[in-house]
Amino acid sequence: MARIDGVYVGLGEGDSSDEIAKIKEHLKRKYTPARNALDDGPLFTPELTAEVKREQAVFIANGTLEGAKAIPGIINLAFKYACGYLKKEKLLPLYFSTEGHMSDPAIGPVAYVGDVLSAEGRALHIRTYYDRWALPFKNQTGVDTLANTIGKTEFWYDDGTGAKLIKFPPGTPWAKGAFSQGSMVWFDFYHQYLAPGKPLNWRLKDIRGAVVCGDPNREKGVCVPWIADPPAVDHQGIMDVRWENTPEWMIEVARRGDLYTDNESEGDAGLYKTAVAKIVTQNSWTGGPAGMLARVIDLLSPADDLIPLTMAIIKAIMFLGNMGPHGIYPMDNAVQFLRERLAT
Repeated sequence: MARIDGVYVGLGEGDSSDEIAKIKEHLKRKYTPARNALDDGPLFTPELTAEVKREQAVFIANGTLEGAKAIPGIINLAFKYACGYLKKEKLLPLYFSTEGHMSDPAIGPVAYVGDVLSAEGRALHIRTYYDRWALPFKNQTGVDTLANTIGKTEFWYDDGTGAKLIKFPPGTPWAKGAFSQGSMVWFDFYHQYLAPGKPLNWRLKDIRGAVVCGDPNREKGVCVPWIADPPAVDHQGIMDVRWENTPEWMIEVARRGDLYTDNESEGDAGLYKTAVAKIVTQNSWTGGPAGMLARVIDLLSPADDLIPLTMAIIKAIMFLGNMGPHGIYPMDNAVQFLRERLAT
């Protein structure tokens, strides 16, 4: 074993091992000079030293091997990678999707984006499993799930074909997709974990993009340009806390008439809708929609003409009404957005 100042640096002349025989076999299979010069035995011969030096010069010239990592005539880890004897594991970017209330994590607008990226070999699609059935919403269960994946350098994930160890070392590019309640989970996760000064802020520099759909926390006027029926420019998400200065790497997909994300930013109507939405998503009650209506009436005492609007909001949030504007989006441009972002 070759040593410099007593420190092991690799295989060198005079060493003998089965691995040396295997490396010779590999070099002879790939390179004509090696085929002409090397024997098949386990001994590190002067001929192997000469061949390694020759290949090191070639690899340094073509950029396959960093000169600083090459030790003349020594087979170290850098040489094994350069000559192809060992192959570096290629880690794909990760794409985390979080679907909405009562949604199947495998079906929905942002799951679709992940499936396309995965099929094209551009990213591994990691779905977020959380309590998406409960009312009031249990968004923190989704936040915790994201923290237990995005916050780790490796984690176990089962895509339906068996558990696999996913490696996610620092510096790995990643992207995010979020829809409906999943957008609220993403909003909370960002502000609890990714924002400056938060525990996982170190991950923020590696995020390449985020696609957010039907977002109750949508900043006023922020929407992608390709939607045919976008909300009015002075409308915003229905919740009272919203994105501010939406990051340039994040796009919002929203449609007119979607009660989750198309709410007036001024006047009593918008404030009332927000109040109802907060009660539905954050308060406990019994008795289904009728029980929820009774709870809203008890807390807000709405005028009679607001009862139909109240029921519309309740049914929208409970996914019992016409959800056409909420969940049906043209997503091919969103896919292209992340293709381009992940390629940078």
